[in-house]
Amino acid sequence: MATFTAIKNRGGSRGALGGVLRYVQQKEKTTWGEQRLVSGWNCTALSACTEMQLTKERFCKTDGRQYYHFVQSFGVQDTSGHGLKSIARMLNEQGRKTPALTQLGLLRKRLPNTQTGILKKYLWDGRMVSRILQDESYIGTLICHKSERNKINKTFRFTEPEEQFRHENFFPPILSREIWEQVKVLLAERKERNVRAGTNQNILRYGGLLRCEDCGRTFVGKRIHLKRGERVEYHCDTYHRYGKEYCSSHTVEERVLDQLITKELLRTKQMYEANFQAMEGLIDQWRPRASAAAGQIKKQQERIALLEEELEAILMERIHDKANAERYDRMIQKRETEIAAARKQIEELQNMEATLRERQNMLKKDIRMMDDILKEGTLSEANLRMLVDKIYVHEEEGRLSLDIHLKAPFRDHLDIYENGRRTECLVLQDGDFEPLKTMEVEEENHAGVDLYQAV
Repeated sequence: MATFTAIKNRGGSRGALGGVLRYVQQKEKTTWGEQRLVSGWNCTALSACTEMQLTKERFCKTDGRQYYHFVQSFGVQDTSGHGLKSIARMLNEQGRKTPALTQLGLLRKRLPNTQTGILKKYLWDGRMVSRILQDESYIGTLICHKSERNKINKTFRFTEPEEQFRHENFFPPILSREIWEQVKVLLAERKERNVRAGTNQNILRYGGLLRCEDCGRTFVGKRIHLKRGERVEYHCDTYHRYGKEYCSSHTVEERVLDQLITKELLRTKQMYEANFQAMEGLIDQWRPRASAAAGQIKKQQERIALLEEELEAILMERIHDKANAERYDRMIQKRETEIAAARKQIEELQNMEATLRERQNMLKKDIRMMDDILKEGTLSEANLRMLVDKIYVHEEEGRLSLDIHLKAPFRDHLDIYENGRRTECLVLQDGDFEPLKTMEVEEENHAGVDLYQAV
């Protein structure tokens, strides 16, 4: 979550402005991986000082303070596993200024007289944190017409998203869209699954994801503190509340769940990479036959014209022969189906290479996402809730079976454990990818060329 801190300086002169800009653009401060995080808003970052001085000279504002220095910070890992109230409590302990207090210092904007008591102390609360986390301006999007006021009828309402005006990339983004989407998913998942943290504790990563297949209730987590570190276990809520007479414990360690999800990601990544290479081969095979596809498209267009003429003739016959209307209806439906199939084939032939490239780019993006997740070492709560839908746990004769339901077209599997050790792994299918349909393109010599499936 982004916070603003005003840096106090005495003069704010023109010479100091250049020093501040050089300071904030230091390489060690603005490099993230191979990306340089330096950009300008309504100016070029490298010439921001010169542009600002020229602008001030143009409007005769060369006297007095020349600039204000603010630092905007966003710690991704600092708030990991915390709830909204916990984040607000941390900000209050750190003495961070609220948006209202910042507006008071800069714009002299005071709180309304209706807010008294504790509200006048400018403290953070969970609702304020939630609004900031869902503000799209941090990813560069300006949204106008969020609300509407009618002074005649004295009414006020918040507008629907369809009525609002969105301006993408209006601001220089300070957050990547991936991180913002993770935050959005995380908030929605916590609300839907009613995930809560214990007193003075972080939210458990698998909270709300595990469900007992025997009794239907969710699992509760338990932290076990040992000399070598902390271990987290999950138990059935029925066992936790009412005892073993009503349901067994179904104990699952968090470490085991991490291993299962990581192995599945590795398998899926290998499958994606194989599909990516197969797509390259399919594109190479398609290019030499593009001219043959043009001839096939022309034939299909002629066929559509012929079918439409037959359709008009059948309609005229149907008007004069009403006794056999049902027979004509079947003939019309058959022609319409053939026309739709021909048009679909034309569209596929025209957009074949573009479709393959788009599919390949999607695979590349998914592979890069999985690399980033595996590179972190441990699965974060945000990544888990984006990947995992539900994990059903069933126990029979001391054996646990974990049925993991993922939100993406990953490979389905079923792992069976006995006494803490995996005894069996069943791969149900290779993947839920929608394969590209096999196409036949007729060349000039009318020889059929079969393009094999990419996945």
